[in-house]
Amino acid sequence: MNWGGVFVFACGYEQVGNQIRLYVESANPPPNFNRRCGARSPLFHLYSGEDATAILEWLKRNRAWQCLRIPPPFTTERGVRAVLAASDWHCGEGSALFRLAQNRVIESDDHRQRLQREVCALIGSVLENPVREGELRELQEIEDVVNAAPVGVELCKPADIVDAFFGE
Repeated sequence: MNWGGVFVFACGYEQVGNQIRLYVESANPPPNFNRRCGARSPLFHLYSGEDATAILEWLKRNRAWQCLRIPPPFTTERGVRAVLAASDWHCGEGSALFRLAQNRVIESDDHRQRLQREVCALIGSVLENPVREGELRELQEIEDVVNAAPVGVELCKPADIVDAFFGE
C-alpha cells in the first residue's frame, strides 16, 4: 500500500498495543499539508497485523511524517526524562529549553509555543544530519511532554532529577 498517499489525509496517529490508529478530520478529507498535526479526532482508521507493521516500517524510513504522532499522556517519569534531555539540548540562557531545564515548569502558553518551535527546529536538524543514536528519541520525548504537560505545574521534583541522573 502507498502509505505516503494515506498520510496526506491524516491529522494524527498513535500506536495502541499492536494496532495503529490513523486519525482523519472528516469522512472524506481533502489532501492537505496545512492541517493540525498530532491531533486526535472522532474519526480514525484502525490498522492491525501486517498493516500496522508495514506502517511502522514506513514511518522508520519516512521520519518526517512522525510529526503526526500523538503524544502519550504526561507522567512524572516522562517529565524527568524531558527535563534531563532539555538540559542537554538547550541553546543557552535565552533558550526556552534552558528555562524548562532550570525551572521544570512550562510557564505559560507562550513558553509552550517557544518550546515547540525550538524542539521542532532541533528535530529538523537531527532528521537532516543525525550525529548519534537516540537523538530523535530524546527530542520526541521533550516534544511529547511539551505538548501533553499542563501549564504552570512542576513537571518533577528536584529529587526525581537527582535520582534519575545518578541512576538511583
